[in-house]
Amino acid sequence: MTSLILPTASLSTPPQSPLSSSSSRIQHTLTQRIHIPPHIYKHPAAILLELCTSLQELHQIIPLIIKNGLYQEHLFQTKLVSLFCKYNSLTEATRVFEPIEDKNDALYHTMLKGYAQNSSISDGLSFFCRMLEDGVQPVVYNFTYLLKGCGENNYVREGKEVHAQVILNGHEGDVYVMTCVVNMYAKCRLVEDAYKVFVRLPERDLVCWNTIIAGYAQNGFAGRAIELVAQMLSEGLRPDPVTVISILPAVGNVGDLRVGEAIHGYVFKSGYERHGNVATALVDMYLKCGCLSTGRVIFDKMSSKNVVSWNIMIDGYAQNGDYAEALSLFDKMLDNGFKPTGVTVMAALHACADSGELTRGQFVHSLVNELGLKHDVSVMNSLISMYCKCKRVDIAAEIFKNMKEKTLVSWNAMILGYAQNGQIINALNHFRLMKVKNIDPDSFTMVSIIAAVTEFSVLRQAKWVHGFVTRTCLDTNVFVKTALVDMYAKCGAITTARKLFDLMNDRHVTTWNAMIDGYGTHGYGTEAIKLFEEMEAGDIKPNNITFLCIISACSHSGFVEEGCPYFYKMKNEYEIEPTMDHYGAMVDLLGRSGRLTEAWDFIQNMPVEPGINVFGAMLGACKIHKNVELAEMAAGRLFELNPNDGGYYVLLANIYATASMWDKVTEIRSKMEERGIRKTPGYSSVELENEVHTFYSGSSWHSDSNKIYSFLEILIDKIKDAGYVPATDLMQDVEDDLQEQMDYALMHAWSYGTSSKLQRTLPMIHQNHLPLVGANSNHRCYCSVSAPEPTVSGNITCWKRIVSGVQPTGSILVISWILLIDGDTYETLFYIVDLHAITLPYEVQQLSKATRDTAALYLSCGVDTSKASVFVQSHVRAHVELMWLLSSATPIGWLNRMIQFREKSRKAGDENVGVALLTYPVLMASDILLYQSDLVPVGEDQKQHLELTRELAERVNHLYGGRKWKKLGGRGGLIFKVPEPLIPPAGARVMSLTDGLSKMSKSATSDLSRINLLDSKDAIANKIKRCKTDSFPGLEFDNPDRPECNNLLSIYQIITNKTKEEVAQECQSMNWGTFKPVLTDALIDHLQPIQGRYEEIMSDTGYLDQVLAEGASKAADIADVTVSNVYQAMGFLKRR
Repeated sequence: MTSLILPTASLSTPPQSPLSSSSSRIQHTLTQRIHIPPHIYKHPAAILLELCTSLQELHQIIPLIIKNGLYQEHLFQTKLVSLFCKYNSLTEATRVFEPIEDKNDALYHTMLKGYAQNSSISDGLSFFCRMLEDGVQPVVYNFTYLLKGCGENNYVREGKEVHAQVILNGHEGDVYVMTCVVNMYAKCRLVEDAYKVFVRLPERDLVCWNTIIAGYAQNGFAGRAIELVAQMLSEGLRPDPVTVISILPAVGNVGDLRVGEAIHGYVFKSGYERHGNVATALVDMYLKCGCLSTGRVIFDKMSSKNVVSWNIMIDGYAQNGDYAEALSLFDKMLDNGFKPTGVTVMAALHACADSGELTRGQFVHSLVNELGLKHDVSVMNSLISMYCKCKRVDIAAEIFKNMKEKTLVSWNAMILGYAQNGQIINALNHFRLMKVKNIDPDSFTMVSIIAAVTEFSVLRQAKWVHGFVTRTCLDTNVFVKTALVDMYAKCGAITTARKLFDLMNDRHVTTWNAMIDGYGTHGYGTEAIKLFEEMEAGDIKPNNITFLCIISACSHSGFVEEGCPYFYKMKNEYEIEPTMDHYGAMVDLLGRSGRLTEAWDFIQNMPVEPGINVFGAMLGACKIHKNVELAEMAAGRLFELNPNDGGYYVLLANIYATASMWDKVTEIRSKMEERGIRKTPGYSSVELENEVHTFYSGSSWHSDSNKIYSFLEILIDKIKDAGYVPATDLMQDVEDDLQEQMDYALMHAWSYGTSSKLQRTLPMIHQNHLPLVGANSNHRCYCSVSAPEPTVSGNITCWKRIVSGVQPTGSILVISWILLIDGDTYETLFYIVDLHAITLPYEVQQLSKATRDTAALYLSCGVDTSKASVFVQSHVRAHVELMWLLSSATPIGWLNRMIQFREKSRKAGDENVGVALLTYPVLMASDILLYQSDLVPVGEDQKQHLELTRELAERVNHLYGGRKWKKLGGRGGLIFKVPEPLIPPAGARVMSLTDGLSKMSKSATSDLSRINLLDSKDAIANKIKRCKTDSFPGLEFDNPDRPECNNLLSIYQIITNKTKEEVAQECQSMNWGTFKPVLTDALIDHLQPIQGRYEEIMSDTGYLDQVLAEGASKAADIADVTVSNVYQAMGFLKRR
């Protein structure tokens, strides 16, 4: 209604101009002081305006002002603008402000305050610019409003411009406004800039000190904030309650209890303890430092508690692990009539989640709906985490599905929840869906997905997630790298885990723990101890988890004498109180070694009541060493603590069976039947051909069960021949044949993994129960079985060997087939063909450096030296021998072809092509045939060379294979296989932007048309910019008329790890001008970590020498067999 009464005016503000604008300004003619007659300011309407308390009352007063003809009076205009701004009605304030012809400065200042406090800071800055253009001289308070808005909205550039205006207007000596400048920089996280302003102040009051102290504290520089308090004291200023409230959170964050107690003493002496905010800050500090009792005393003495103090108490107890008391405080808060906030609910949900209190969590969930917090994303994320930790991931998934706005934290919580509940496929599917929705993962996402893959225990998936982490440049995060180390260790690749550990520049304590635990799980106790000693010698000190890992490692390796001192060192040297897990590990350590009496005495002398895991470890040790008496005592306590766990009943029954106490066995089984207790069935799983096969004990169902049982009989016969004697003393009235096949699950998985049908890979077997391990252990068992020698079964070979080489140019192109080779399916050989140097002039030193550079580039591409061999060709002497042997069988037609090639090259201006090139076919043939390869990755431009190699192989087989080789026992009378080319499709290359036949641009030479691994950003951008394009509209795959387009899109697909459909959809509306910069950025990001690893490898000469030596040794073993075969087939003496 009021908007209809007020005079109308344009509501638009002038366009924003620079704050330093000096354009023509309107000169004010009004004086700053205007005489107001008494009848104006004593009018009832004026008095009503002074008494106005709401916007509704103001709307009732305005008609009275207009009716009495007072609307044009400056007093009423100024007061109306001020009140409308105060009640956040800028539209109506503008209706009053704009029609005024002679606006005084006070009106401008009032409007600016309204914009700065009630609208966006951008509108406030725009009005400030207009104010300057209208010739209004700003006052100090104008700048304080703007500086506050810039700080709260993180407007750094605009804040600096306001700072400049402060100086231009001569206010740099004003402590108040400069304190606002300090606060603005601190809020924008430019705390060093804030300090520079602070130290230049000619005078610093207490407010200024409090501002800079709070700035450092809130930006995570707690130590520096504490130093500034000491400096302030040295300058004669005493901290006030604001100082105390600013510094206490910083003290709590660093956990410096000594400093916190000193501040508490100062608070007590100064009488600040009665201030509610100070008392709340003290409570928060003590809880963060772990002193719950002191914090509770202060809290209980507080006369006026508010929601904030209750929130701090609940969250503090939850963070310190006292979940029961946290929930009790939550109940008391409700009983005292306080309305919970979102922070309260999240703290209570945290306590419910970590304590597994599902019922209480559901109660808090009902409160969320009552309080109207179901649209608070942070609260809903906490609900998801709570339900996931309480094993109700189905409810969490429903909440996640119904959320209208999902943040990255929401996705992370759901992925981690699936991973923690063993639903690995769902976790991976959500991760895929997250990528489809173009939500970029962060380090927490990757830690969660790595945890899921770790639970899956499939090495192939582990390599996939490692590759993704590298491509997204998240491998610089210490927690992501730690998760990778833990993942490889738990997937059985302990060597790879150690390599990653060694490559880490920065290590967290969890990194050391993961590596020590990995060594312990695999029985490498000596390595675990060495690593622990190395950790002690460094800067990072072990924590309670570290000692748990090292004690467990000693236990698994039987190092009793070495393991016991760690328990007491933890208490005496590091002042770490043992937890129940530590006590359980010590019992396991003593019990495994046969010191059962000592282990039982250790339990009896524990300062706390022993838990389930302690007695479980004791019972497991009694099983190993067949001690019935102590087993009965441990089992009795276990049945009291956890009467429904069937595993302990079965374990005790087995102990009785070992002692032939069959009546006791029957008694235990009867108890289990009476109480309806069942033991979780054991299972073993094996990963083959991208599929996980699971076998449960007692179950014989599988799609290939007939073949498994057939092979199982063969396997059992073989292990019998090897001296295996089944342990039959545990069974009662069971036939011998059945006794030998007791572990159904493990034997089925083993036999399936090594059967001839699926013998291409080495099987990784995963069990949920580990034999001869204490009941407190929950470790995985990874069994790697050696596959037999390669044999041919039907048309399927057990594995295939790929070979490929590159000349040592020092600049490798992005090799397409690196992505095509499956390390688990192929044995891969990478070699550097320096023998081809005879075809081109090389200096010895130059050639040596080039070969090392090339090897380093191979390794920087991610070549796994446990799966592939990297070596220099000349380091394997069999190359020269095979070349000599093959030369006698070289067809004369090759000579003519090479002469023609040489002449064409010389006419084209390449004078480096010499006579030595005539030997190139023999060189390439020896490269390929020497290692009896199955596949050879070549481009289209090398296909002719491969055909020449084929001719040579067939010729040698024809000449010699049928004569003597068959008589000497050669398979099928053949010396050589004839390898098939693995030719990448056009565009499948990662490094080359051409298909191998055409140039990228008409002006670019062949060398300038491909991108090298070590190309700079500018070189990459230039090469892509010059790439040959076409005039077709849009971008598309699989158009034969557009090979370059298909090529570039395929490269983009590979380096971004996207599907073909995703790339097509993303690029369908792009043109060449918009796509090339996108491709350039993606390729630079893809190559950056490779270039970084290259620098690391080149700086470690010892590592590079070791890799080349090991690779040459492995290659020589294969090559020697081939050359010996050729010697025999050709009738020469046996090679030595």
